[in-house]
Amino acid sequence: MIENVPSPRQLFFGMLQVALSSLGDGLSAWSQRIVVGQRGWLSNEEFFTGLTVARLFPGPNQISMAF
Repeated sequence: MIENVPSPRQLFFGMLQVALSSLGDGLSAWSQRIVVGQRGWLSNEEFFTGLTVARLFPGPNQISMAF
């Protein structure tokens, strides 16, 4: 369960930080570092559960995780 629910503005700037940090490769690693480590929006277990489910769907994993 999300402990610290982000506002739409915080979510936008958090995902912008992920996008700018991960140019080239390592999107999942940067996402985990920012979403779990810096922002505290999800626990490690919640993040990896969401990532695993997102990999089951077609398209980019990070976009699937957003839904």
